[in-house]
Amino acid sequence: MKVPELKNVLSIKSKNSLQTKEIDSLPSALSSEFKTEATLDIENDQIESLLYLSVQFPLFALEVINQTLLQTNNESIQCDLVFEEVAGRFWVYQASKQLLEKGISAGMALSAAYALESNIESRRRDYTLEQAQLEKVASWLTVYSSDVSLMHDDALVIEIRQSLKLYKGIHVLLASLKSTLVEKTNFKTAYAVAPTPMAAYYLACAQKSIIIENSKQLRSVLAKLTVYEIGLENEWLKTLGNIGIRYLQELWRLPRTGLLKRFGKKFLDYIDKLLGESLDPQITYTVPDFFCKEIEMPIELSQHDLILVAVETLIKQLVVFLRQIDASTDQIKIIFRHYSVPETEIIISFRYANRDHKQIFSLLRERFNQIKLKAGVLAIQLESRQIYEFKASNVDLFPNELLACEQREGQALDQIEDNDNWLALCDELAARLGENKLSYVHVKQDYRPEYAWAYRRDRSDGSGSVLHRLRPICFLATSIPISVNAAGLYWQSELSLLSGPERIESGWWDNKDMQRDYYLAIDEAGQIFWIYRDLKQSIGQSKIKSGWYLQGLFG
Repeated sequence: MKVPELKNVLSIKSKNSLQTKEIDSLPSALSSEFKTEATLDIENDQIESLLYLSVQFPLFALEVINQTLLQTNNESIQCDLVFEEVAGRFWVYQASKQLLEKGISAGMALSAAYALESNIESRRRDYTLEQAQLEKVASWLTVYSSDVSLMHDDALVIEIRQSLKLYKGIHVLLASLKSTLVEKTNFKTAYAVAPTPMAAYYLACAQKSIIIENSKQLRSVLAKLTVYEIGLENEWLKTLGNIGIRYLQELWRLPRTGLLKRFGKKFLDYIDKLLGESLDPQITYTVPDFFCKEIEMPIELSQHDLILVAVETLIKQLVVFLRQIDASTDQIKIIFRHYSVPETEIIISFRYANRDHKQIFSLLRERFNQIKLKAGVLAIQLESRQIYEFKASNVDLFPNELLACEQREGQALDQIEDNDNWLALCDELAARLGENKLSYVHVKQDYRPEYAWAYRRDRSDGSGSVLHRLRPICFLATSIPISVNAAGLYWQSELSLLSGPERIESGWWDNKDMQRDYYLAIDEAGQIFWIYRDLKQSIGQSKIKSGWYLQGLFG
């Protein structure tokens, strides 16, 4: 149970060239909250290498439950008390401001709270929900630092020294961070900055919006806190109470050897970590490499339009997650949960990994409109585990320098856009007609043109080809004979050979033996053909059966 806040215990008097300075240059959103502890002249070597910002949520358990009630559209219910079970008994964990004014506080028995006020809307504390929400907030704050840690169950600690240069000072960083939290959540927050994570956390818990950039000031600032506000063990607090120690200022005066004898080394290690005299490593939060979110419906829904609204909300969260980790996905899975029947599952795969909200939602809506739900929907889960590094398209560095450069830029953009549009079209067709209705041309490991390709359901990357030579875009199903006259080869007009021969002799093992010489030929109109001469046919044949054939056309 927390000790009630002590008023004006953190005012710092001028001593040893230390002063308290109000932040005048801080934006208006923060100017009334933060004070800066600074020396008049601080040497560079006195500034610590690490600096921690603690973001603490005083009413986190209560606000998380109320947020869940609001999301389920249950606006008529507003929780004003959260209780937890300890040793088989129920105790008040957090209470609203109205209940605090009536004498109900944390640590009170739940039965005693109801004795003081019978009209209480209470809920059991949800640890899982709190952890999930705290991790969500941590993922938002990773844009400010890669070193974000979850501290206890109601706060985050961020190492911000490495980000100060980027944000041009601590005040701009704090203003930006607070703006992000206000935009994404309405939780009440408390902030503090200190050279150690423990000091930053407990100063924030004590509602001391303060900035301490030098560890030499830490002892004097913490001296005004009580021993009940720094998370000491109950046995230590009992012993300190017996010897009349209430404030840390009184604890600082005791000799270290005496504290070691009375409390042991564990106590001194704890104090050293608080003051930054020993290391206090934190477990850094890492954004998961997959996405899995679920939304519960306020009531059982069967209308497709209402269900799609919830689905689009999940897709937007997915896109935010992908952009945050600079990634993309090529498959998502939607699960619709029902009351008494098995869940309905939709899996959508993309031809290319993307993170386009409109494209993903369009495909899912097309597929969703084709299915018939088994029953009303109680919950919707969106999952994406095939996450890949996002690869942006490359264009010229200086597209406007020269006209030729502009033309190359336009060609590159057109090529990228055409490729994306083609793959998007394939996705749309698959969603509308079914995946089994689309086939792709795959190359096979065979030199014979008739057997070097096949239709398959999945896409090919061309890696199966045994050779990389020029081949026509239009391949004839049946070769057309070419006649030979006195002037040479003839098919609709005179043909002239451009290159060749390319000899292909293969297939003796499957009774489909082939012996051919392939050439590139051009007619009088400039059309390029792929022709061959069958070496297995005798030379002395008629003009119609000459052994020359047309097999493909180049576009």
